[in-house]
Amino acid sequence: MPGKESPKVIVDPEYLRDAAEASREREAREGLPDDLRRRLNEAAIRGGTDQSAAFREIADSNRDAFEGFMHMNGYDWLIADEAANEKISEGRAAGAKARQAALDSYNSFMPADKDRSKLEAERIMAERNEEIMSEYKVHLQPVRERLGDVVSRLIGMYKGPDGPRLRQLTGAFKVHSRPARPGEKEIFPEIVVYVMPGTGKDASGKTAGRRNLEEVLAAIVDATRDLAGAAQPKNMAPRYNAAVNDLVYCAQSGGDLKSALRLAGLLDKFFDPKNNDAFRRGETAPSEAELAPRPER
Repeated sequence: MPGKESPKVIVDPEYLRDAAEASREREAREGLPDDLRRRLNEAAIRGGTDQSAAFREIADSNRDAFEGFMHMNGYDWLIADEAANEKISEGRAAGAKARQAALDSYNSFMPADKDRSKLEAERIMAERNEEIMSEYKVHLQPVRERLGDVVSRLIGMYKGPDGPRLRQLTGAFKVHSRPARPGEKEIFPEIVVYVMPGTGKDASGKTAGRRNLEEVLAAIVDATRDLAGAAQPKNMAPRYNAAVNDLVYCAQSGGDLKSALRLAGLLDKFFDPKNNDAFRRGETAPSEAELAPRPER
């Protein structure tokens, strides 16, 4: 029998061009080499020491953007250290006042006299409300096996053309170092991006902290929008957060403070239960219009 000729495969040159362009775009957006990104995904499932080692390697391989960026801080979190914060944030100290105000309110629940501590918390929340509410956070909730993919996109975002501006608006960045434990009542975010706070208002009435949130959030949504299947299910949404999309959430002020206020019966007095107490009463998460691409400066 005469041998059969191999079928000819005709490839559309336009398809090849488009595929090559898509590949270049993906590579441009990634902040980590593929092998390190995969190792971080694998380590994230195990958590703890393995993940910490992977993050140290990230810091070593990306000194231009995150020199000394992450180290292990206690058991639960990998967090930017003091020296790194000076490099990734041009106004890190500006966040201290808002965090201290929230901490003062949280600590007021510590005394044994519950009635007295509740009154003290109400006083602090009333007197320092604008400081406390000037702090915003962006939370990302990937499944553990895709955590490295998301971190890679964020690092790529901070190394990209808008990186210098975004580093001005970011106070800190931290990643949960262990998987959630079965039966945990409060769900913590996998990734936290602390937005630089600010109480000064513009003509529209938005505070500097709110404007910073919108700018950082828009960049994060854009950097991660094509990571299909990376998000945890909706029933694993982080505490006191408003959903922006399946992967990205945002909130005003801190979760520990809100938990303390909830125990004292004060949470809904200051935060809006209609949006999961993510924002104070009268304020909601940014809309799609507010997260639209910004015009070039």
